[in-house]
Amino acid sequence: QGLPLIRAVDAIGSYGYGFQFFFLGLPIHIEFVKRLEFSDISKPWDWDKVGDFKTRFWIGFDF
Repeated sequence: QGLPLIRAVDAIGSYGYGFQFFFLGLPIHIEFVKRLEFSDISKPWDWDKVGDFKTRFWIGFDF
């Protein structure tokens, strides 16, 4: 039978910009991002933008 075929069904990514600052010793992040979808992983330059820019707010350290 051989090995099963492994392929990427859904490939997503995002682009945008963000800010980070410290408040009371904790890092505060504010990011503005837009989602990307790739119809085929073998064509990395063929992508579509999905939706509008979204604002992300989170508190915590980067890993």
